[in-house]
Amino acid sequence: PGGAVTASDAARLLTQATFGPTQSLIAQVQSEGIAGFIKQQAKLPATSHVAVLQSFGVSLDEKNNVYSQAAWWQNAVNAPDQLRQRLAFALSEIMVASDVGPHERPYGMSGYMDVLCKDCLGTFRQLLGDVTLSPEMGTFLDMVDNDVGSVAADTHPNENYAREVMQLFTIGLDQLNLDGSLQLDASGQPIPTYTQDTVTNFARVFTGWTYAPASGKAAKWNDPFNWLAPMVNVPGHHDTGAKTLLNGKTIPAGGSAPSDLAAALDNIANHPNVGPFFCKQLIQRLVTSNPSPGYVYRVASVFNDNGSGVRGDLLAVVTALLTDYEARSATWAAGPDFGKEREPLVRVANVMRAFHAPEAAGVLPIVIDAGDLLGQAPQQAPSVFNFFSPTYTVAGGPAENGLVAPEFQITTESTAISSANVMNSLIYGGLKGLGGTTTLDLSALTALSNSPGSMTAYLNNLLMAGQMSAPMQNTLTSAIATIPAVHATERAQSALLIVATSPEFVIQK
Repeated sequence: PGGAVTASDAARLLTQATFGPTQSLIAQVQSEGIAGFIKQQAKLPATSHVAVLQSFGVSLDEKNNVYSQAAWWQNAVNAPDQLRQRLAFALSEIMVASDVGPHERPYGMSGYMDVLCKDCLGTFRQLLGDVTLSPEMGTFLDMVDNDVGSVAADTHPNENYAREVMQLFTIGLDQLNLDGSLQLDASGQPIPTYTQDTVTNFARVFTGWTYAPASGKAAKWNDPFNWLAPMVNVPGHHDTGAKTLLNGKTIPAGGSAPSDLAAALDNIANHPNVGPFFCKQLIQRLVTSNPSPGYVYRVASVFNDNGSGVRGDLLAVVTALLTDYEARSATWAAGPDFGKEREPLVRVANVMRAFHAPEAAGVLPIVIDAGDLLGQAPQQAPSVFNFFSPTYTVAGGPAENGLVAPEFQITTESTAISSANVMNSLIYGGLKGLGGTTTLDLSALTALSNSPGSMTAYLNNLLMAGQMSAPMQNTLTSAIATIPAVHATERAQSALLIVATSPEFVIQK
């Protein structure tokens, strides 16, 4: 605070808040300051994933999800609203919808990403409402065509969304203090946030919704898929009985599907757990796997009140999260408990952005078979529990010290090798995309090839925010020097591959 933003400071912020630094964005952060950059990014309109599908001529009834994945890659690498795109990806791993299953639906998943991009800097309540009525979420967690139960037919409303919206998206299983720690009862046991009866009542709330009808037509039950509009209610299919929600809140009998839904989502969004539960996961996705209780407390406090009496102001939350001392301090970053593994998708996007993987005419960048090669693919989580759990740990030191390491759940012997092979392919020949091949522009690095030390410094600043250790710098510089200077391209490619597959790059500090 009060000092100049160095290139390393800027690159470190961009590593947390975007899909990776570029030279131009580093200069922009230095010029505008960290808070100024966040404000400027918040003013940018959301770049639409659906618009990418439309520009590529993908039909509404297309069932190949490679197109929605390609749209994700294009926006991650090239969209100007990087803060929104990065936040939307983080939210997609908290409020999970996935294309894994019987329905491959490019417009469904791209539409869902557009919801997250649009709402990620608005209010939490708006985000929760739009997620709930998203046709993709309705399909994934069975809220679409969720009908009122029948005693005679022994049928009951589907409980899938009712359970996951509480357990995974908003409040978690146990009561929390503002710093994320567990509240305990007189016997020292965690206090549950809800019971099975609560789930049953919320399931009754989430009845009566179906896909939006075609333009000019009335909604009817079991309408065909409509991925481009929020779900709509059909009277007669909603349970109008009285319902008891969280903390004893009741909805009287006779309500409509919209009024019951509004009351229920207000009930969830105002639960005291939302701030610490949601904010801690957002910190984990962007900054560090093991935030201190103080860090969680400070960000959750802003969630509860942005300073003007507004609850759930996500722009204020993100600003607090990214400008907090714990996120910005180089001293804190050097601690052994700080940091996180960069997700494989993010690593590849970092390199593509740093070296100007262009939006070539007719080419949508994509990592084919990313799920197998990287352990994750855009919008392809294996279940509502995401690719990895926020509480996953690694046996040995991390577990013994009470630390979690979520991304290591998809770091296996196989993906450690195959993800390095993806980097090798990207750097040495490019990655196959839809309509062509996505390649890197290494000209800026190649121009430094006569000076191995300068190449090391360039990669250190751009990809590692100046955090490359002295031993690694020495090793890298020596490795570059073993390649004859006349082979400038080989020097650049080898240097980049060494950095992009190094443990120091993989661990974001």
